[in-house]
Amino acid sequence: MRSLCDRFGALLIFDEIIEGFGRTGKMFACEHFVTPDVLVLGKSLGGGLLPFAGIVTHEKFNILPHRSIGHYTHEKNALCATAALAEIEVLEGERLAEHSAELGAYALQRLNEMQERHPLIGHVAGLGLHIGIDLVKDRATKERAVDEAEIVMFKCLERGLSFKTIDGNVLTLRPALVITQEEMDRALDILEQTIGEVEKGGTY
Repeated sequence: MRSLCDRFGALLIFDEIIEGFGRTGKMFACEHFVTPDVLVLGKSLGGGLLPFAGIVTHEKFNILPHRSIGHYTHEKNALCATAALAEIEVLEGERLAEHSAELGAYALQRLNEMQERHPLIGHVAGLGLHIGIDLVKDRATKERAVDEAEIVMFKCLERGLSFKTIDGNVLTLRPALVITQEEMDRALDILEQTIGEVEKGGTY
């Protein structure tokens, strides 16, 4: 995509609403792969508390510094800007991106071991604390285990573990970046116990 955009004069734009600000083990997910022309920052920029967004781009795209091309009702909000600066300070000061990388690698190792014991787990993937667990009815056919994923989700919720599913069968683990290893172990223990129950025919 990078080379195609360069060839045809198109902008490569990444929207890191979910992946940005330390989630993948680096400040921004694009740092693992390629540099976009425009990086869109939303939701996380307000520390999860205040509505705030922004973009980062190259100076070469700053082509109208002498013109006013419009204003926005909520631009330059001092409270939101303060929250964003505080969030960045905490992320850097407490090394939360590094923590995400280290704890995420630990969680992926445990999940891969769990996959060996549980045929319901078809695939595990992730970067840092951005993890997906693909539940399947059959590993050979890769048929999605949509009903089973929903049962796992609700049973886990009853036990104190909350997460979302995407595409019907992928469990997404995106915990707070300050999660401890003890808390991660508890979450994974709940998940494995629940998956085991569902594999044995447990319903919700």
